[in-house]
Amino acid sequence: MLIASEGNSGMPASHSSSATRNSMRARFDPDTYGGAYLLGLRGLAVIAHGNSGRTAVANAIRLAARGVDNRVVERLSERMPQRVRV
Repeated sequence: MLIASEGNSGMPASHSSSATRNSMRARFDPDTYGGAYLLGLRGLAVIAHGNSGRTAVANAIRLAARGVDNRVVERLSERMPQRVRV
């Protein structure tokens, strides 16, 4: 006899854990973000994983564009102590 329990969402536990697994996979998938800011420079640089596919590269470019639009370098330098100001 097979007994199915329900997860927190009211869905069968197997579906709930599958949805959670897929959500976690998407959240930690490098293609989702494309890269990360490289701090310590006087300009904006985004580093992507060496094995990045086209989706990751496109997302890294979007991240860099958002960084420029949001003045990431300038805003970080304003918040840094005077001795490390860029």
